[in-house]
Parts: sequence; C-alpha cells; structure tokens
Amino acid sequence: MNILTYEAANAISLYQKSKKIELMANYDGLTGLYNRKKFDESVLQWQHDMSQASYIVILDMDNLKPLNDLYGHQAGDDALKAFAQLLKSIWHPAFLVAAIRGR
Repeated sequence: MNILTYEAANAISLYQKSKKIELMANYDGLTGLYNRKKFDESVLQWQHDMSQASYIVILDMDNLKPLNDLYGHQAGDDALKAFAQLLKSIWHPAFLVAAIRGR
C-alpha cells in the first residue's frame, strides 16, 4: 500500500510540474496572456475560414517608459496587468490574445 501511495504522489507531482512548465512556456508571466512563442505557434497553425471574418488587432501602450520613469516599474507593470485584464474581459476566451512585449 505504501508503494502505491508513493507512486500516486509522484505521478501527481509530475503532472503538476508538467502543467507549470506548460504555463511558463506559453504564457507571459506578468500579464497572464499568451506569450510571443505561443502566438507565433498559433498563427502558423491558424486555418482561415473564408465564411467568417478574421482580424488581427495589434495594440500598443504609449508612454510606458515615462510612466516607469516617473512612478517606477511597478506602476508600469500594474498598467500592463490592468490592460491585459481589460483585453481578457472584452474578448471571447477562444480568441488568441497575446502579450508581444519589446524585443
């Protein structure tokens, strides 16, 4: 019984670690949106359906550097997080919304 319990605990731990790795690999740590890697992969796999309208919307936050310089990087991070939450709230969960931050 102890061996089964130990193996079950190991399996659960491995599953949790693999999910954490998946999150780290595909999501932006600050905003919780998909990251550039996941965006690039998704665009390559995208199949356009001619019967439906399709759009790519690219948004940029202006004046982030002055915000960081004046109020600190935490204020800039808070602004990015708030913007990400707004995007999540107005777009359907099935839509691809990604944070493609500076290079």
